[in-house]
Order: sequence, then structure tokens, then C-alpha cells
Amino acid sequence: PHACIPGHGQVLSDACWVWCQQDLLGRGQVLTNAYWVSMFPYLPEEDYPSIELLDDRKVAYREVDDRGRASKGKSINFVATFPKVSPVDIMSVIKDSGRYLIDEKLKLNMDGEAKNKILIFGGTGNLGTYMVKASIKLGHPTFVFARPLTPQSTINKINLHKEFQSSGVTIIQGELKEHEKIVAILRQVDIVISVLPFPQVLDQIHIIEAIKVASNIKDGELPNKMVEVARTKRRGCGSSEFACKISCKLREYYKEYPQKRFLPSEFGVEEDRLSFLPPFEACLEKKRKIRRAVEASGIPYTYVSANCFGAYFLNYLLRPHEQHEDVTIYGSGEAKAPFTYEEDIANYTIRVANDPRTCNKMVIYKMQKNILSQIELISLWEKKTGKYFKKVHVPEEELVKLTETLPFPDNVRASVLHSVFVKGDLVNYELGENDLEASSLYPDYKYTTVDQLLDVFLVDPPKPALATF
Repeated sequence: PHACIPGHGQVLSDACWVWCQQDLLGRGQVLTNAYWVSMFPYLPEEDYPSIELLDDRKVAYREVDDRGRASKGKSINFVATFPKVSPVDIMSVIKDSGRYLIDEKLKLNMDGEAKNKILIFGGTGNLGTYMVKASIKLGHPTFVFARPLTPQSTINKINLHKEFQSSGVTIIQGELKEHEKIVAILRQVDIVISVLPFPQVLDQIHIIEAIKVASNIKDGELPNKMVEVARTKRRGCGSSEFACKISCKLREYYKEYPQKRFLPSEFGVEEDRLSFLPPFEACLEKKRKIRRAVEASGIPYTYVSANCFGAYFLNYLLRPHEQHEDVTIYGSGEAKAPFTYEEDIANYTIRVANDPRTCNKMVIYKMQKNILSQIELISLWEKKTGKYFKKVHVPEEELVKLTETLPFPDNVRASVLHSVFVKGDLVNYELGENDLEASSLYPDYKYTTVDQLLDVFLVDPPKPALATF
């Protein structure tokens, strides 16, 4: 053994495999940018097959003799545990007193798992704000691409930027047509979530084109370059046989690793299996075009159908901010609809985006406790307020006529009301084999029930708002 020469380590490609000789005290050189290091004693090459990958985060080798040589068939006497990261960042077991090293600071959770970097488009909008806060809450390095602030920007928008920045969010100000800027940002992240509003749905083509150029949002196959490195007998890699063994283990692990992906701006109805009155149908056709563009590009994706935004629709139907004596019922009031609180939409979505089970799948948010009819909803609200409301019915025929006579975007809103609360379209289909339901995927997550949300409305009723189309 001899003292390590500064800078003597070797990095092999993007797999970040590093080797370093030990000094007289058995200490490997620690590079200045190393975040986590685990070392083990010298192991001769002929004994490399005795090394085992115990699981995706541990490596062990057998008992060593008085010369420091591993003895095959003996009990395990050393285990190295390292953060759970993508296989391209897992350190190889290496010759000449190697170690595991991650050469950049990664954000880790309490279990030592690396967190994906998330880029959010539309992060300063209504749902986007919830999405950014959920990403921060779950420990992800978070980036927001937002339109530039101007002298005309509202004080609320300016304060939101400041709030995000104080929480560690990286805000990139720009326009969706700034192709090179977006490509540069995409190369720094793992997951892309679009929360752009309806008027900008087709602008997501710019995001898709940039993802294709950035070329780092890919499927879950082990990178070819890594396989090539693993199979090459090079200084720092050990035997070719062992390298292949490591490669096979990494392939097995990589299948379960959260793939990078793109989540386009969906979050409402499941437009591929439902049809609507013309005004709303025209809006959803734009979303279908984006879906087809994503699929044609080969970019890994997840589609999210969150159905009715809970706070928005309950506010629209019940008008808790007003002192009124009546409520409007569309149709008979008996058709049911699924509601999801916006905060829950965001918290579920960040989990979905990191879940390998949801890659190239549709995830639907349809919690059983939150599927109610207008009549059930009004009855619940009457019990909480202690008031009885006069019911004003709008027949289906009248609502259909409004979709034909009202100007845009009011005709779209009438179409939505017809589909959701008269026809009950959002509960009139079964989940397919490629569909997943959020509350079933994450039974440990305690979502907000409609009953609980109405309790919030009693204390702090939301301000009236209308969706843009």
C-alpha cells in the first residue's frame, strides 16, 4: 500500500466508476466533490466472483484471510450501503481497494434515496402552485419555467416568485418558443410536468420538441454506453466476467427504477374514451393532439385524469362566499361526479411521476368517498350550514341550448356542466387494463374528502373563480 496521489482516481464514462489506491492506514483518497463514499479492503481479481449484490443498495464480499484475500464460501463480513440512485450513478465494485462514490451532491430522503429533479411548466398558475409546493414538500429539487415578470405583473405573482425562491425553487423566466433555453434546462432534470392552462395546450409541442433534442428523458432501458463500459476489462472495473455480472444485476434493478418521463397538461376528464358537446369537444381535441404527439415521439409519459377539481367545482356549485338562498341544480341532480381537492391532485401527481408502475399508463383519480351527486352535495352543505336552500333546476334541454347560443368561453362551461352533472360521464366508464387508480396505488396517502373540504369552506370560503378555455 502507498499514499494516494491526489487526483489519481479515474472516472469511466457517465457511470461514474472511480478507483483509488489506499494509503498506509487503508484510507482511500476522498475527492473534494465527493458526497458519499464507502471503502473496502484490497480484493484480488480472481476472487471478484465472491462479491455479491445483496440488493439494489448493498454490496458484500466474503470473509478475508490474514493476507486480506477473500475466502469463497465464507460468511459475509462487510456490507457497503449507498444511496438508491439511477444505475448510471451506482459505483462499481473495483480492483485496487475501490469504493463507491457519488461525485455530485444529490438530494436524498430519509432513507438515503436520491430524489428526481422536477421541472414544472405553468407552475405559477392555480394548479401549478399546488404542484410546485407538493414537489418541494416531497423533497425534490424543483424547477419552474414561467413567463418573465414585467412592470405589469401583479403583486401576487411577484410575491409567489419570491416565495418559491425562498423555498429553494429554481425559477427560469422565459417563453415556450425559446427552444435552446428550454433544451438546456431539460438536460438538468429527470421529470417534466406541464400544468399549462387550456389556451396554451397546443404550445406543449414546443416542450415535446425540446425533450426530443435534450434526449435525456428516455425509457427505462440500461444505457448502451454503460453496458459497453461494464463489459470492458479496464483498470478500475475488475474482470470482464464480474463486470457482466454487475451489468445483469443493474439491468434487473433498472426495471424497477423510476423512469424519467413527461406528464402533459391533462388533469381533467379522460378525453380518449368520452365524447362531449361541440364547444368542450373542440377544446379536448387539442389535448388529444398532444397525446398523439407524445406517443409518436417515443417519450416516456404518464397521463393523469383528476376529474373534477374539488375546491373549484364545490365553490362553483355552492357559492359559499355569497349570502344566497338558492342553489342551481343541473338536470335531475342525481348524476354523480368524482371530486379531488387540488392539493391532493398535486400530491398524487408528484408520486405518480416518480412511480415506475405508472410509466406509459393512465392514472385516474376517482376516490370512492368523493363520488357524489349534486343532491348529495347540497344536502351535506345544508347540514353543515344549518340552512335550507331553494333548488333551481336547469333542464338538460336548456343547458344544451346554452352551449349553442352562449359566446366562447361560456359555451364551453355549459358543455362541461352538461357532461359532468347531467350525463354523469366521468363515472360512466370502467378502468381498462392500462389504467391505474390513484388511491389504490397509494393507500397510505390520506386524501381530503368532500366532507372535510366543506368544513374548510365554512371557515375560509374561497374566492369565486372561473377556468380559462
